[in-house]
Amino acid sequence: ALFLEKLGAADKGLLQRIDLSANFRSGAAVIDSVNDCFAAIMRGSLGGIVYDERARLVQGKPGGAGEASLHIIERGMDEADEEAEAEDAVVEARFVAAQIHALKQADPNLCYSDIAVLLRATRHALRFAATLAKNGIPCYAQSNGGYFDSIEVQVFLNLLRVIDNRRRDVPLLSVMRASIGGFSESELAHIRARHKSGSFYEAAAACAAGSDALGQKLKAFFDMLAHYRAESLLLSVEQLIGKLLDETGFYEEVGVLSGGEERQANLDALLDKARAFEQGGARGLFAFLRHIELAKSKDDFGAAQTASADVVRLLTIHKSKGLEFPVVFVCQLGARFNIKDDRDALLLHGGHIGIKYIDEQARLRRDNALRQTLLRQIRLAEMAEEMRVLYVAMTRAKSRLILCGCMDNAAEKTAEAAAPPTPLAIQGAGSLLAWLVMSRGESLPLHIHARAPWLLREEARAKPAMPPETPAITQALSARLAWQYP
Repeated sequence: ALFLEKLGAADKGLLQRIDLSANFRSGAAVIDSVNDCFAAIMRGSLGGIVYDERARLVQGKPGGAGEASLHIIERGMDEADEEAEAEDAVVEARFVAAQIHALKQADPNLCYSDIAVLLRATRHALRFAATLAKNGIPCYAQSNGGYFDSIEVQVFLNLLRVIDNRRRDVPLLSVMRASIGGFSESELAHIRARHKSGSFYEAAAACAAGSDALGQKLKAFFDMLAHYRAESLLLSVEQLIGKLLDETGFYEEVGVLSGGEERQANLDALLDKARAFEQGGARGLFAFLRHIELAKSKDDFGAAQTASADVVRLLTIHKSKGLEFPVVFVCQLGARFNIKDDRDALLLHGGHIGIKYIDEQARLRRDNALRQTLLRQIRLAEMAEEMRVLYVAMTRAKSRLILCGCMDNAAEKTAEAAAPPTPLAIQGAGSLLAWLVMSRGESLPLHIHARAPWLLREEARAKPAMPPETPAITQALSARLAWQYP
C-alpha cells in the first residue's frame, strides 16, 4: 500500500520516479516470460500497477539465455476438493522428481542445492516432500512445524518417551517397529494375537516371559530399555541422547538415507536443545519431554538449517523472497484462489465497514451497495496480492524456470484462452495457472501431460473385482433379508 501510494504521488509529479528495472539475476528467457505474462494481466485497476515499458524487466548482465516452460497435468475432475488437492500434490511431486532426474542426467555438475521447489502454501508441503524423497530426491522442507514432523525426530523422541515410561503404547510400537527395536509387522501382530486383552505393553511383557524366539527377542528389547532407564537417572539429558545416538546406530542409519545430512542435522539439533534446556537449570528426562511438548504446541522450533547440505529446497513463495536459485520449480499453480467469501455478514476494509441489514418484516439479511462495493475492493486487493506472489515466484529463477500445475480439460481451456485477455477474464480467473494460460506468449512454451503416468496403480481408484458368487452364501443372505417381523 505504501509503495502504491508513493508511485501514485510520483505519477502526479509530486515525487521523482526512478525505475530500477535491470534484473541481474535471471536469464533472457525467464525475463521474457515474466514480461509477457504481466504485460497481459497486470493493469492499473487490477494489481495496482500498469506493467508498461517502465515496469518491464531488462536483463542486467549479458549472456545467460536460460529457459522457461509451463507444464499442465490433466486433473481429470471438475472440482478441486481437499482429496483432489492432496492427489495433485503427489502427482506434481512425481513430475518434479522426474524432471530433476532428467536435469541431473543432462548436467552432472548440477547440484540438488541448485534447485528450489516453490509452493503457494504449506498445506500439502509435507506430502510433497515425502513424495520427492520416495522418488530419490533429497529435499528439505522449510516450514515451522517441519522439525517435529520429520520421521527421525519422531522416532527418537518416542525412544525417549519409552525409556521414561514404557507403558505408552504408541511410542512403544513406534520404537519396536523402527530399526532400534527391529520387530516386523508380523511379529507385532503375533504379540497382540497371543494376548488380545489389555494394553500392548502388557501383551508384549507377557510374551517376553516365553522361551521361544519372539519371547527372547522381547526380553532383550525390554532389558535394553531398562538399561537406558537406569542410565537416565544418572546422566544428564544431553549425555543420555548422545549415548543413545552412539550406541543404537540410529544416527548412522539415517545418515545413509535420502537427505541423510539433513536428517542427522535434525538429531544434532535435538542434542543442542537438550543442552540449552539444562543450561536453563531444568533437569530430568520427563521434564525435557514436557518442554518439547510445549515447544511443539507453540511451533517454537523450525527445521534444522543445513546451508551446506546438497538437497532440493522446498519452501513457500513468501519465504523465497530475496533468494535465487539456478533452477526453480513453481508448483500448485492450479490451486484455487482463497478469495473472500461474500457470505460474511460483516466486511472491514480501508477503514470502512460493510454489513448486511436485517429486514424485520421478511426476517432476512439483505445486502446493500456499500457492502457490495467493499467486497469488490477486497477481492481486487486479494487478486493484486496473488499477482505479486506470482511475480516473486517467477523472478527467483536464474537460468531455468519450470511452472507446474493441474487443470481439468487442459487442452480445451488452453485452446480457448483469449489473447490478450480481457479485464473481465483476468478478474474471473480462479488460479495462478489460469492467468499463465491466458497471458503466456512464445517465451513460455506449453506442455500438457496426461495424469495416468504419474499415478500409482493403487491410486487409479479402480473398482475392486467382485469375488465369485457362492450359492450357499447368496441363499443365506436372501433368507435373512426376506425375513419379516411376525
